[in-house]
Amino acid sequence: MSVEENKWVVRRYQDALNNNDFDALAEVVAADIHMPDILPGFPQGFEGAKQIHQLTVAGVPDVHTTIEDLVAEGDRVVARITMTGTTLSWNRSTLPSRRA
Repeated sequence: MSVEENKWVVRRYQDALNNNDFDALAEVVAADIHMPDILPGFPQGFEGAKQIHQLTVAGVPDVHTTIEDLVAEGDRVVARITMTGTTLSWNRSTLPSRRA
């Protein structure tokens, strides 16, 4: 894939997460995605990724990620992002603030 196609994949991934569109997410995420071990108890693969996102949305229902910068070279893409949202319930690492 070209650099621009790789950047499109990252944009599509983030758009799918922002819209809770798991069908669109499945188009750009491998079924056997490896999730980091920092979140034990979730299955590996796409199902685990969905569960983690659903847990995030349950605690921060208005979570939104904005891509501020997208840099690509070869087959690698790096995104500088800003995440916003109102924490309404505890989700393993964050206490509710009820503030955006």
